[in-house]
Amino acid sequence: MDGVSRSGAFYTFISFEQNNAVYRTEHRALSKPDADEYFGLFQDAGWEHVASYSNTHYFRCLPEACEFP
Repeated sequence: MDGVSRSGAFYTFISFEQNNAVYRTEHRALSKPDADEYFGLFQDAGWEHVASYSNTHYFRCLPEACEFP
């Protein structure tokens, strides 16, 4: 997970370059086939899947590219 570290229930997002990225978390239990489709919806809307831990999924995008799926 580039730019993300986890300690227990706490996450630290590390900025590599100043780009004002927007982060979003989603809480959803997903099977593998469902996850591919679900992440694809975010990708089509301009969001990058950063990481997942259990049923929590983290996405980011640049403000000018963000759409909300």
